[in-house]
Amino acid sequence: MIAAVLASLVPTVAHAQNARLRPVIDMGKSIPISVRVPPAMPGIDQAVRTQLEARLSRVLTGTGLAAVPGGANFVMYPSLVVLEERIVEGSRGMMVVKLDLSLFVKSVSDGVLFASISKVVGGAGRTRNAALLNAVSSLQGNDPDLRDFSQAARDRILDYYSQRCDQIILDAETAAQTGNVDQALASLLGVPDVVTDCHQAASDVAVAIFISYQQQQCESHIRGARASMAVDNFGEAIVQVSLVDPGSPCADEADQLISDMDRDVQAGVEREALAAEQARRAAIKPEIASPEGARQRQGSLMEAHATLYFNRQPRPAIDPSIYGNL
Repeated sequence: MIAAVLASLVPTVAHAQNARLRPVIDMGKSIPISVRVPPAMPGIDQAVRTQLEARLSRVLTGTGLAAVPGGANFVMYPSLVVLEERIVEGSRGMMVVKLDLSLFVKSVSDGVLFASISKVVGGAGRTRNAALLNAVSSLQGNDPDLRDFSQAARDRILDYYSQRCDQIILDAETAAQTGNVDQALASLLGVPDVVTDCHQAASDVAVAIFISYQQQQCESHIRGARASMAVDNFGEAIVQVSLVDPGSPCADEADQLISDMDRDVQAGVEREALAAEQARRAAIKPEIASPEGARQRQGSLMEAHATLYFNRQPRPAIDPSIYGNL
């Protein structure tokens, strides 16, 4: 029972406390973009959607944009409509299709559309699906139209952050003050590092917001742990101290509470849970012993919060009459 409670009470972000993620400064590098293909398109099966996602990821290569699997502030998403499909006479049933492909690049944090393009592509195959796959496969990263589209998106993203840096930071600070810390971190960490001045300013504010957030959270968990220990509810106390990161401002207090429980907790599930938490913290501490290691971990935890925010957002909506809400 206690083991189940321990597992259920630790939030998703806590799992990132053990992950070796990128430092905060890397999140904006190369302007990461997540390619999001609609989960359902009339007349288009999963194989075609998978191929379309792969091809669009290649389009981003070499233009200062980088395709990432998810959790990015910027998304590229398509609208794919079958304009024509026919069987060519005398070709032993060769199917020919013509598709209208529209592409959009948009930011998740504020919904700004940075670029769009519409392009007709065609393909042929022995079956309808083979023809669709052939049409999608015709998309090449060196296509002049697609390269211009990617370059336009990149230029407009850079210009957007250059022109609106102060407002972006102000909006993030406001979001943090109203309790929306994940949103604030997502907005600040989404500033590409190629916008040098704004990226540094946004990173500095993000760190300040996160330190304040950590302070509030760890103080709350320390109080919760002390209250639980006072009534010998060691299972809950272990949960609470496990939520105090070894690199947080309250780490020393958490370590002291763990030492106190180590003297009081007897054999059983609670003893196993305490030993597991002691081992976890012992494994993390050498990683944050140096200033660089501590910075890396801080950045990893900040990025985890931002990624959670991005992943919670609905997929960008295009024409509801075609696909509904993505």
